Amino acid sequence: MRFLSGVYRLIWQRVLNADGRITYPRGDDAIGQLIYTVQGTMSVHLLRLSDYTSELRDLESEVGALRGTLAYSGTYTTNDHEQTVTHHLQTCTYPDWVGQDLVRQYAFEQVHDGNTRLTLTAHYKGEKRVLLWEAI
Repeated sequence: MRFLSGVYRLIWQRVLNADGRITYPRGDDAIGQLIYTVQGTMSVHLLRLSDYTSELRDLESEVGALRGTLAYSGTYTTNDHEQTVTHHLQTCTYPDWVGQDLVRQYAFEQVHDGNTRLTLTAHYKGEKRVLLWEAI
């Protein structure tokens, strides 16, 4: 699990639909952070930045502020043979997901500036959901 440990920032999140279309579920300006610890805990936060207009900047706008947001934390395990990481959810902004296991395929890439990028891919209802992260 040490090879995953670190802090990553979201580059983009895309969904490849069964008909070949590409969509951006949190917009093309989404932001996020992913943390994996050496001890086996993890946390992720994804945010649709384009939803945060001036009327959504206070606590009175809770519902609007949560729209487009996904956050969860828990533990994680890896399967090196299948190149998968499983997130074992202990908390989540979607209550029905608490206690669920989310399996992601992972792949690493070294980019020209020396940074490490991590791609996580999930298959869900005929879609391929892909998130590209960069180590920070």
